[in-house]
Amino acid sequence: MSTTTIGNTDHHPTAWYSQMRPREKSTFWACTGGWILDAMDVQILSFAIPAIIAAFAITNADAGLIGTATLLSSAFGGWFAGALSDRFGRVRTLQITIAWFASSPFSAASRRATRSFSSSAR
Repeated sequence: MSTTTIGNTDHHPTAWYSQMRPREKSTFWACTGGWILDAMDVQILSFAIPAIIAAFAITNADAGLIGTATLLSSAFGGWFAGALSDRFGRVRTLQITIAWFASSPFSAASRRATRSFSSSAR
């Protein structure tokens, strides 16, 4: 019986990673982190749906509509950001996206606070 051995780098599933330069490895891990955070966002919504159904007394169909709207909005956002990236560049589009994502909770919170202050003053 003959035995064939494969070298350490021959046909190894992760050999491509060891051939990357440090900058490429940084890019790889940044993309992996973004993908993980995006997947986590959608997964957390799937865990939150039962609590949303109970807290707001909505139907399963309404909960399905929430999930569908989330995924369709995500697809539209990717398409729209891709078009903006083609026109203005990826870096500028990413900067705008981060600023938008970071400022949205503050604008929503201030809007709610303004409404609750004005209703309590009546």
